[in-house]
Amino acid sequence: SGRERAFRIGFGQLLAVLPGVEAAGAVNLATSVTNVVESSQAGRGPRVEVAVGLASCPLHATTPDALREAAEVAAWDARAGGRGIAIASVRTHEPL
Repeated sequence: SGRERAFRIGFGQLLAVLPGVEAAGAVNLATSVTNVVESSQAGRGPRVEVAVGLASCPLHATTPDALREAAEVAAWDARAGGRGIAIASVRTHEPL
């Protein structure tokens, strides 16, 4: 849509804002990113791992800070579960 933005929010952490992108589109983008990183790795030596947390408004949160936090929790869940992608749990939803 041309309004997408990416921000570095911490050491090794990036945030992508994708207005108007449905959940399936965000999952496809996250899958593409993780696949590119994985396929770019050398056969030996240190490896880069990617954990992606996805959250959407208003399902997971309704404010920018809460949405970022929901995505961050999902990324930690992905990392802990050994998965490249995790979607924020609805339990992280804040009251409207």
